[in-house]
Amino acid sequence: MPVLSDHTFLFYIYFLSHMKHNKEHGQKKREEQKGVVRFGVSLEPVLLQKFDTHIEQEGYRSRSEAIRDLIREKLNEKAVAEEEREGAGTITFLYDHHQRELTEKLLSIQHDTPVDIKANMHVHLSHSLCMEIIACIGKIRDIYHLGDQIKSLRGVLFAEAVITFPEVLSTDKNE
Repeated sequence: MPVLSDHTFLFYIYFLSHMKHNKEHGQKKREEQKGVVRFGVSLEPVLLQKFDTHIEQEGYRSRSEAIRDLIREKLNEKAVAEEEREGAGTITFLYDHHQRELTEKLLSIQHDTPVDIKANMHVHLSHSLCMEIIACIGKIRDIYHLGDQIKSLRGVLFAEAVITFPEVLSTDKNE
């Protein structure tokens, strides 16, 4: 095996890394031209394990397919969430009531919303974990916005808004 000088060795390393960069850049350009963009996602190992179990149960062939469907589903929810019509809904959320100032922030958000909050149920799940369910009426976009505001607070572990649309509200089963 021939001995390389330090300069030759450094040039060789530079050349190989440059070739790798050009190959990756070319691959990225080809993917973008095909309408696909690769990106990295960082997840906790436990969350990834649960996600892999989920996609296997759902029959997905790859994580990419499952992520694309989740993104489409969330974007569709957001399109519905922008609607101006009235609806009734619930917002269910779990939170750590030891999180500093969280209770005050939750109350402030609920008092400042244009949504008409009809009832609020508070459940102690453990020493530090609580669940709240808010029953409300208002514009669909405002109900989803209230859920998003709650979800974004530090200490809220889960939040989801579920809407019942006006057509369902006006249906009388006795007719």
